[in-house]
Amino acid sequence: MLPYADGTPPPVGLADATDILEGYDPHPGQPMPPLLQGVVHIGVHERAAGGELADDLDAWVRSTAPRLGVAPAAVDQFRADATAVHATTTTASRHAAAPPRVQVELLPAPPGHLFTYQIWVWSGDGRHEVVLTQDTEVASHRVVEAIRQVLRTEVREHPETALLEFFVSPAWLRLDVDTWEFPSDAEDSGFYPGITRRVVLRSSERTRETYASWKRRSSALPTSPRLLLDERCADPAVARARLEVSPEAGIVVVSCDRQQQGRVLRQCIEAGVHTVLWHREDHGGRISTDLLALVEGVDHTQIPEVVRLERAKAMADPDCPTHHGRRLSLLHDGPDHRPPPLAPDPWALTQP
Repeated sequence: MLPYADGTPPPVGLADATDILEGYDPHPGQPMPPLLQGVVHIGVHERAAGGELADDLDAWVRSTAPRLGVAPAAVDQFRADATAVHATTTTASRHAAAPPRVQVELLPAPPGHLFTYQIWVWSGDGRHEVVLTQDTEVASHRVVEAIRQVLRTEVREHPETALLEFFVSPAWLRLDVDTWEFPSDAEDSGFYPGITRRVVLRSSERTRETYASWKRRSSALPTSPRLLLDERCADPAVARARLEVSPEAGIVVVSCDRQQQGRVLRQCIEAGVHTVLWHREDHGGRISTDLLALVEGVDHTQIPEVVRLERAKAMADPDCPTHHGRRLSLLHDGPDHRPPPLAPDPWALTQP
């Protein structure tokens, strides 16, 4: 199931169908249940892909809509709108495919110095597949070597624009993946992902409750303020309370003692926060101010690039060992990233 992507391919089975239903919201003022909306959307995808189930799905909608109190004209209009959106999206994806992503599902072995992994490649043209696996434990420089190999052999067209995503459980969010390096040799230069490209962490865990919070915070992102969780919020209960009284905050800066960061980050995940910026070593007034300034007024899609530039500035100024870019880390599950699918169950069939 991991890693996940932000696009939904044409459904090929019950799991795909329930996945679409799970994340689909009804249009305001349109009395059409999510289940009916989902089946219409699946029918549109099937018909566009030349699938054989489109006619059966449309027939089911025609027979079910009256029992749900939905007029046939409303169904026809909804299907026409969905068809137009699908056609526009398909055309746009052909002309401007999204930059590829190299997605690393990382499984550290305690105490976090050795790793097994899977590497996926996702691209806007519909590709999403595992390209490399490692079942025996290796050191971090071997992980970086594998990433560089994938960038060279699998995303040759756009290696410089590929986003590098590490999927880890909340317990490992403090891994220094952005400082890992593949050492150089006589014939080649080293490879340091944290300054050569955008590197983000993503959580590999999500529940129905955190998914609902994630959707709420995503929809409020254009107007929501940036939230600071400082040393006063080192107690997880205090952090949880601050997040509950700020239910629309989607971008959070964590600035507390490094020993407490893991617990505060988990509270952010459970509250549905999608973007968290923190410094792995330092905290306090100056660091808090600097990190808040980094994300203030910045569109969430640009935050990974802003963080990359700060890392590069720190490396370019070796005489300033205290530059905040040296130990900067980013969790980024923004609204342009689709959350991981939840297990298909009755809840997914009846709730938006």
